Amino acid sequence: MATIVASMEYLVTEILLRLPVKSVLKFKCVSKQWFALISDPKFCHSHTLRLYRTSQLFPSALLLAPVDSSTCQIISLKSINASDSSKFRNVKVPMGTVIQSCNGLLLIERISSEDFSEVDYFISNPTTNKSVPVIFPTQQFSSSVLSLFICFEPMKSLHYKLVSIRVKNYISFSDMSDIVIPTNIIDTEYVINVYSSETSSWSEPGFTFTCHGYKPPIRTNTVYFNGSLYWHNDGLRKFYYFDLDSQILKTCPTPLNMDDNGISKFCESGGHLYFVHKPVSEFMLYIMELKEESSEWALRFHLKLRESRFQLLLCFPYCVVKQENDEESMLLNCLNEKVLFYNLGDAKFRDLNTHCPFLVIESCSLVYQYHENLSCIAPTQKICKLQVLFCFHIFCCYAN
Repeated sequence: MATIVASMEYLVTEILLRLPVKSVLKFKCVSKQWFALISDPKFCHSHTLRLYRTSQLFPSALLLAPVDSSTCQIISLKSINASDSSKFRNVKVPMGTVIQSCNGLLLIERISSEDFSEVDYFISNPTTNKSVPVIFPTQQFSSSVLSLFICFEPMKSLHYKLVSIRVKNYISFSDMSDIVIPTNIIDTEYVINVYSSETSSWSEPGFTFTCHGYKPPIRTNTVYFNGSLYWHNDGLRKFYYFDLDSQILKTCPTPLNMDDNGISKFCESGGHLYFVHKPVSEFMLYIMELKEESSEWALRFHLKLRESRFQLLLCFPYCVVKQENDEESMLLNCLNEKVLFYNLGDAKFRDLNTHCPFLVIESCSLVYQYHENLSCIAPTQKICKLQVLFCFHIFCCYAN
């Protein structure tokens, strides 16, 4: 009998692993056993591995995230040519602003004080409707954070990492009343700390670096790619990347035709790293791709912005999207609440022909790539400690 039951469980698991994400989630309601199976992190990871049959993670949709909202809109990339509205759907996230999307997990920022001095962060998987708060080691650590990033590669690990960039010798405003600030301020020191969900701990003391005459990396020009965080500094004409495994800051070559004062942006999609650049002196948009084997940038596409159809290109959120059929498209957000895809291969526009209220200019929507999968998110260390303390308290009560 035990052998038959084990065989049935194995068969159910194998069937569920081959079903689409939405179907698997519906089967959670069948029984407690199925709910436990589908909720198991190992099953979720196995399902994600089977979902992405290749080593590259292609986005299944685009996510439109209004500022300070608990609702985001998903636009399916698998039905771009369809005329129905089923490709548009809403998902719930913790109240706040989505500041990053990484292979199925979202990082959300919520301002929790009127003077913007206190910020809460959350990690969310809209597909499974699961979210957890980010817990920092101390209040001083939390207050000194300038930027926070989430790094997640489900093909390599079921665990995610967080990277914080903060002021090393942070002094709160309440502690500055008796401090005399010198006129010859030296370059500020910053420290990078990495949190691992596998060990539920932050790296200490972290990696310290100094920004000589420029600001540390911010969310808008930083992207996670192949185990490292990449960002660029226009003033110094340098590209930096922080290797999460070695926790060392490195530099890589910049494109030769990069303008110091141009508009630039990193984009990652389907295992490719792109650098989008518009020089100030030209009405051209260059899209370059990093060749990992040579660490050099190769020009992939260039667009003439003098053409009327490209006039709004850089005025609204956009991103370069790599699809499984090897097509690369650029997303355009337009004033008439529509979504346009421009195919960089055949130089053609595609209108989704569906009303999209999240694209009105007043909403200030942000655009991210979205990966639909069952990836699990675990509580951070302090939550685990609270659970241990609670169990210890219950034990003491029964012992007495």
